[in-house]
Amino acid sequence: GRKLSTTPIVEASMATPKKDKEKLNLKGNDQPLPYDSQFSKVLISFVLHGLPQPAREKTLNNAYKALAEEGKFYLLDYGEFELSDLPLHLRIPFRVAECEYAYDYISRDWEEILKQFGFENVESHKYLGGFTRLMTAKKPEI
Repeated sequence: GRKLSTTPIVEASMATPKKDKEKLNLKGNDQPLPYDSQFSKVLISFVLHGLPQPAREKTLNNAYKALAEEGKFYLLDYGEFELSDLPLHLRIPFRVAECEYAYDYISRDWEEILKQFGFENVESHKYLGGFTRLMTAKKPEI
């Protein structure tokens, strides 16, 4: 059978993100992982929006390095949107629950960012009217 690994690329813990932003504790994303072209698939699910941009970039570097050639990358997280355009039932929970980094995350062009990291065939599948999305990409054959 196939072997499945659930090794975290980044571990993040946050204590009251709105009130105590200083307690963000990141582990793993600031150091290269011991994986080099080992995985056919890498999934990052609702992690990047909670990290500052430099940590996001390190996390993406780790993911790219861990992927084998022609491996598939999946990013499930918030979509790209203006908060003021969201319906009230989504806007209020976002404002109440999310940290400052999420506001930055939703303003960035993640399709272009993934391409800058070397990914190809970047696609975006929107859900909940674009509030969330699944992005897929491929590491090219070298």
